[in-house]
Amino acid sequence: MSRNTILVTIILVAMSAPFAYGQNTESPAVRAFNAATRDYASMHRRLEQQIGSIQLNTPIETINRLIEELAVAIRVERPDAKQGDFFTPALAPELRVRIEHALVMNGFSAADVRQSERRDAIDVGAAALRVNGTFPWVLGGPMFPGVTPALPPLPPELQYRIVGDALVLIDVHASLIVDLLPHALVETTIER
Repeated sequence: MSRNTILVTIILVAMSAPFAYGQNTESPAVRAFNAATRDYASMHRRLEQQIGSIQLNTPIETINRLIEELAVAIRVERPDAKQGDFFTPALAPELRVRIEHALVMNGFSAADVRQSERRDAIDVGAAALRVNGTFPWVLGGPMFPGVTPALPPLPPELQYRIVGDALVLIDVHASLIVDLLPHALVETTIER
């Protein structure tokens, strides 16, 4: 998808967003995403119950083994997992608009997010992110203020992160990349 196509899509979604948000309704794409994340969380919990969960006093060697076993079990359950399974083409423009809106409402821009990564010496080019791959937590800086609440809520097993310009959906217990949304940071506002 070209950058111009993405921008046009974002603008069209943005024009309809105030009405949708004002009515406090979820789009069909968000409802499908919520159902998919609930199903994923159920599968995760079933597998974690079989493998064993991490407790407060679990030794580090056991923690590492449990994380890897859970990741392997999830990969076996989702062998054909691919980009767009959760961040579907129908949902992607809405997520981009929500992220941009949240940043602007909190006085930030996409450029601020990128600058923060540089300031924190995060080299997003150092790791190739791929669905069903291990998430490199060195890239897992905190989300910018207001962004997480603007996105659809997640079960506790999942979290969002922005890495480079991509939105990443992560299974935190398995350190596993569940989905990626490239070009999640799209500058639609005029630079300040």
